Amino acid sequence: MALADFHLEARRINTLMRQIRKCTPLREGSWKEPADFLVKQEFLNGRTVSALNITLTPSGCTWAKHGGCTMCGEFSGSLLGQVVPEEFHIAQASVSFAKLIPKVKTPWVRLYNEGNWTNPSEMGTLAAEVIIRLASLIKGIERITIETRAKEVTQDRLELLRAALIPPVELEIRIGLEAKDDIVR
Repeated sequence: MALADFHLEARRINTLMRQIRKCTPLREGSWKEPADFLVKQEFLNGRTVSALNITLTPSGCTWAKHGGCTMCGEFSGSLLGQVVPEEFHIAQASVSFAKLIPKVKTPWVRLYNEGNWTNPSEMGTLAAEVIIRLASLIKGIERITIETRAKEVTQDRLELLRAALIPPVELEIRIGLEAKDDIVR
């Protein structure tokens, strides 16, 4: 396939993905609770632990508005670009921490927003700072995980997250590589 053909096909796929995403009904969000939570058994520092995955009500990945990752269906579970107030995310995280961490007794909290934690239009600056600070203050928490696209990582955002984190808690930033297939990645 010639490079020009590749670019033409990529534009066609992005156009189709935007059309598909426009057909998704708007999902209702609540400030009282996260969109979802899940407990998984994972390997952390040489032992198996319960990892708590918390998905805060997502506004939706801004990249998805431009076609996004073709394998990703998470935009359809979001508010389709409608901005979620920072207070909602802070309240959802606080309620989740208070309700779930004592039950799960986890050393690992994964915080998701079905998008990019380092993009201020998807996770507000104050919300990111407060939520990371709150999570790192919880006794027994060893690691906090967030996700983002590499393009969304900035020095300012990293400095904000580093300042909010209270050692010895680790902050893991997972980078989305926009490919589901290991060979493509």
